[in-house]
Amino acid sequence: MPIVIGYIGWRMTFVANALIGLIWGGVWWFWFRNDPSEHSKVNAAELKLIRDGIQEGEVASQDTIPYFQIVTSSNVLLAMLQYASRNITFFISISWLLPHVQKTWGAEQAWVTSIPLLAGAVALWMGGSLVTYLHKAGYPVLSRRLPAISGYLIAAVGLLLTTQTVSSESVWPFIACFTVAIFGVEMTLSPSWAFCMDIGGSRSGAVS
Repeated sequence: MPIVIGYIGWRMTFVANALIGLIWGGVWWFWFRNDPSEHSKVNAAELKLIRDGIQEGEVASQDTIPYFQIVTSSNVLLAMLQYASRNITFFISISWLLPHVQKTWGAEQAWVTSIPLLAGAVALWMGGSLVTYLHKAGYPVLSRRLPAISGYLIAAVGLLLTTQTVSSESVWPFIACFTVAIFGVEMTLSPSWAFCMDIGGSRSGAVS
């Protein structure tokens, strides 16, 4: 986003985002249907799979689990801790990072603050791909553990290295180390979602 602002200004970025939203809204208008059976691209097998899933969800939703039981579950508490440690690191990149870079290395370096976010997007895709690959290979537990453990180790190394760049005259050592940290925490997001689906079932949204 800083790169875009540099080219068209911060006001016009709102216009650009609005245009993207309108284009996507037009695509959605022509593509979306209220019922899958009304969509020409949905075949009979897909329609049956969708409807069977809806029926299973309706049956599962009839079961009630007390909220206190959910929030006191050891698995849920561990998931909350995992989410918190990831979110604290990530929110630095969308709050403190830009003003810190501008204050320390000058406004002309503001664009580099987009690099950790781009790396995070790549890590999110890689983490999800690794989860899927390991699960299909017959390692359901490892598919949750390996991406998360690897991601947090990478993030820890990145954050520790970041603390050693505070006196650097160049922004690049700092941004490189912080990018490693963001890459690591974003690798943990896909296994976190999968973990919530494992323990939450039909209520995975509430657990997440």
